[in-house]
Amino acid sequence: MASLIVAADEFHEGLGATKVGENGLGTGVAEGCLVACIDAASLAPQLVLAGHAPADIARLLRDHPATADSPDTTTAFLAALTGHWHRNARKPAPPGAPGLRAYQQRAAAAGLALLGYRMS
Repeated sequence: MASLIVAADEFHEGLGATKVGENGLGTGVAEGCLVACIDAASLAPQLVLAGHAPADIARLLRDHPATADSPDTTTAFLAALTGHWHRNARKPAPPGAPGLRAYQQRAAAAGLALLGYRMS
């Protein structure tokens, strides 16, 4: 499980603290370390859905270099993603995506489980 987050971290390792993108004003819109943090936070609920214990994944997020230096960013992004899934899971199913709302319910539950560990 750690190897998946390590892979995301290694992908962004070359970015370091350099700008990932720039708007028309020449101001950076994302930093490499922030991107790696969001990658890890996005992956964490998927690892829970794959059967890993939420406590283990929460510990991995706490200790991994991509997320350890920015715990508030990790928690905030995880909360936003979980809220997005929770809100959308209550909407009618869109045409052609019969399993989407059930997935969103499961993903929201995984996110809530992780947030429970992060907030305690």
